[in-house]
Formats: sequence, C-alpha cells, structure tokens
Amino acid sequence: MILADVMTFLGHMHPMVVHLPLGFLVLAFLFRLAAHQERYRHLDEAVPFILLAGSVFAIVACVLGYLLSQSGDYDRHLLRNHRWMGISLAVVSSVFYVLSTRRWLVVPDRLFTIGMGALFLLMLYTGHHGGMLTHGRDYLTLNTLTHQQRPRPLSMEEAYIYEDVVQPILQVRCGQCHMGGKRKGGLSMETMDALLKGGKAGHAVVPGDPAASEII
Repeated sequence: MILADVMTFLGHMHPMVVHLPLGFLVLAFLFRLAAHQERYRHLDEAVPFILLAGSVFAIVACVLGYLLSQSGDYDRHLLRNHRWMGISLAVVSSVFYVLSTRRWLVVPDRLFTIGMGALFLLMLYTGHHGGMLTHGRDYLTLNTLTHQQRPRPLSMEEAYIYEDVVQPILQVRCGQCHMGGKRKGGLSMETMDALLKGGKAGHAVVPGDPAASEII
C-alpha cells in the first residue's frame, strides 16, 4: 500500500519534470541554429551538455509518465501515442547527444542542424498529445478560437439548469479527473450525454432517481 502511494506521488511529478527536457531541447536547437553565424560559433560548445541534460530528463519524464498513467483512466488512443512519442523523444535526443560528442562519426553541420529541427518537431508533437490528454482533444483547434460562450443569464427564469448551473460546477470540481483526455473510473463529464452514459461503477446519473445516481 505504501509502495503504491509512493508510485502515485512520483507519477504526479510528471507534469513538473516534463517541462525540463522541453526547455533543454529547445535551447539546444536555438544554440545550434545560432552557431551557424560566426559571432555565435562558441555556443556550439554547449550543445552536447544541453542535449545530455535534455535526454536525461526526457528519460525521467518517461518513467514518471508511466507511473502517472497507472493512477487514472486516460483516453487509451491518446495515451498510447503520447507514450511512444515520449519514448521516441528520449531515444532520439540521446542519439543526438552521442553524435555531438563522437569524433569518429562526423556528421555535416547542416545535416546535424536539420536533424535537430526534426527533433524539435517531434518534441512539439509529443507535447501536443500530452496537452490533449490533459485538456481534451479540442484544446488547440480552430474551435477554440471560434467558440462563443453563452451569455450569462440575468435572471433564474433565463437560466438553463444544466448549462448554466450544473456544468460550471462539474468543470470546477470534477474536470481534473473526468474531462479532457482523463476519464477516471471510465466516467466522462464532458457532455450531458457522456454523464448519462456513466462509467465502470454504473450510471452516474439516473434521471428521476437520485438514490441510484452514483454522482450523488
């Protein structure tokens, strides 16, 4: 029991640690780009160390991410993609670190920089899947820009019970575990239909029967 609690605690550190490899890998790419100019050539000497830090923290983030995935129910498709992209990012960044330090295998400067650009794109793709797991599939779409919120009702007579009263409470109190890419207990509260569908424990809401509604 104590071991399970420790694993869960470590898994919750994933969102914090995962930003470290992102920052290091972005910095390595920017240093590599700048080093093509003579005045910034000296920055190239720091790239191997930055890649090392990025790859090490990427590996740590993968381990913590795996522990986090065991503590809740996530969208399986998104979770699988994010997991393999994260592992790929850790492996590829480690390979680039090795290439940056080995003198017996000389990679042309421009080719190495192009490869670093591909690593940067892989990092963005991996982070995007992580964002979808946390905030939902549509967190970064055109719908976010075009979505118009319903005007706040001025009186109780104008209010819709679910849209104006119930849904805001669910978003604040339950959204972290039951909205977006996370469905703890198999229950999603993203929409009214999803709420009525219920989860592994049965129907969260049974219309007309509060006693049989798990959410109560």
